[in-house]
Amino acid sequence: METLVPHRLAVLCAATALGVGLLGAGTAAANDLPVVGTDECTVAVDADTAVQAAVTLLDNAKGLLDLLPATAPLEDRTEATDAVTAADTALAQARTAAALRLCIEAPVETTDPPVQTTDPTPTTEPTTETPAPLTDDKDCRDFNSQEAAQRYFLEHRTAAQPDPDRLDANNNGIACEGAFDEGAAPTTTVIVSVDPTADDGSVADTSGTQVTITPEGSAQTGAA
Repeated sequence: METLVPHRLAVLCAATALGVGLLGAGTAAANDLPVVGTDECTVAVDADTAVQAAVTLLDNAKGLLDLLPATAPLEDRTEATDAVTAADTALAQARTAAALRLCIEAPVETTDPPVQTTDPTPTTEPTTETPAPLTDDKDCRDFNSQEAAQRYFLEHRTAAQPDPDRLDANNNGIACEGAFDEGAAPTTTVIVSVDPTADDGSVADTSGTQVTITPEGSAQTGAA
């Protein structure tokens, strides 16, 4: 019985690897195909004609490698080993081609990420301090002294209303300044009668003539 030459087996394996996809070219309906990775798909692939042929080819290549004597030339052993490798590659390609024809990929479940419906960050509008309405407006005449007016002024002033009662007319921080003149000497105003007849016999208008009497040491003012 003639033994198959190893390099002829390598050529056969290469040819099988190229044409294995052409074997069993018929396709089944997609609804009838098992899912890749399931036992049904594995059974269908193993029963494929191209896969069975590749399995037989691999078994023959391995058998020829085992039949080589230990004294066989290194070239023959190398060719036999390459034949086994080519047959193994042909079987893998046959299985891949059969799985593409006989099985379908499992559907990928895609879940849409939840839509985040978050309210936009609320914007806080700047608030302005509204001055409180004056319910009891004070004037300088409502106080007995400048000290009392100053004390009231300091107790009721705020950043928003530095002078709510308008007691500091010149904005120098002193309330009712000059309104009391506590350091001035008291003056007395009297109305006197003056003879309207002048030396030349004419009559002067002296109605409402007033004289202000100031104590000694003070400036004297008043209408002549």
